[in-house]
Amino acid sequence: MLQRFKVENFYSINTAQEISFEINEKDKLDDSSTKIQNKYLNNISCLLGHNGSGKTNLLRAVTFLFWFIDKSYEHQRSDKTIPIESHKLYSNKNSKFELDFVHENNFYRYIIELNKNYVVKENLSQKIERGYSRIFEITRDSDKKIEKLIFGNKKIKLNNSDFLRLEEKNNISTFSFLKGAGYLTPLKLENFKNIFSNKFSNIFKQGRKWFDPLEASFKYSKQLSESENIFKKVSELIKDFDLGISDLLFRDYKIGLVTENRSIKILHCKHTKGQKSFDLPIVEESEGTQNSIYLLSDLLNILEIGGIAIIDEIETSIHPYVVKKLISLFADKKKNKHNAQLIFSTHQAWFLQDRTKTQIFLVEKDGNLETEVWCLDDMEKIRNDENYFNKYMTGAYGAVPELKWF
Repeated sequence: MLQRFKVENFYSINTAQEISFEINEKDKLDDSSTKIQNKYLNNISCLLGHNGSGKTNLLRAVTFLFWFIDKSYEHQRSDKTIPIESHKLYSNKNSKFELDFVHENNFYRYIIELNKNYVVKENLSQKIERGYSRIFEITRDSDKKIEKLIFGNKKIKLNNSDFLRLEEKNNISTFSFLKGAGYLTPLKLENFKNIFSNKFSNIFKQGRKWFDPLEASFKYSKQLSESENIFKKVSELIKDFDLGISDLLFRDYKIGLVTENRSIKILHCKHTKGQKSFDLPIVEESEGTQNSIYLLSDLLNILEIGGIAIIDEIETSIHPYVVKKLISLFADKKKNKHNAQLIFSTHQAWFLQDRTKTQIFLVEKDGNLETEVWCLDDMEKIRNDENYFNKYMTGAYGAVPELKWF
């Protein structure tokens, strides 16, 4: 689980901005948080702000960091620049990230400083009784050469060949290199990858992902047809969403040449009126119905294995009642047995009614064109029994557009 995330100089973010998932016991008002040791961590976090405030960039920062920690050694060629963008007004500054997270009841801290050309510093430590115990630390000089490489455990010792490889691949995370080269296995840290790999995000480098309807119908039909458990849960829940669907099923469609005799399964939605019924391929359903089924499929997969879901504009083409139901899955301990977390952005202040003040983060851009984020709990005299929706809509909390009416 995530405990704290901090980012500096990334797209519209310049000065360091932080999102904390840790709360005090008195602020635990429902089942939307998880106790680990003596700490409580939120399972749900909401970013709210007007267009262009930087909500997507905050979520993009989390998605980028997860990918870079876990996959950069596998995906990043030595001659490629790091796919990161600094604030346009501060292009000479390095970007910095900090991540506090929990794995198997142990608390860890990951810190990295980098730019488009190379990783400047990187550190991974484990929380002990007093402070943090270093697992590894690496620093590179201005020529991109390794200036310092220290391991806190004698079981990790790079041979000369791997040291030279790591020095050459200065555009990847040391964590991903150690994992890929097998150095984390003796420390029983190999499963760290589950923290960063078990995620769903609808964001990529250019922003929110958009799927071609036909392409999405093939993708999710395949995904659901190969997971009987997830398909069963989707089928059960989708009938509660008042979408006019009485059941889900698959139809076989022949593809290729007639002589090949190949077929694929395509998801269909069944509609029933009395004794009569018909079914439609998912691609012929409304955009809202498609998005509801696809998002539910992805969220249920995260709930099944544990991990994190990062959703930008969660309400896109979906009715708010349906979205509230989807969000509530992460506050249901029977459905969220592996303490999965959901971070989402929205323009629907109505969703604040179900959240606590520690789960609401407001985002806006200041006069210097820099994104700022703050937790509602950080503001003075905010009560847990307030009507957050009404107060936000009146502008009491800020993070609303200043419209000029003509």
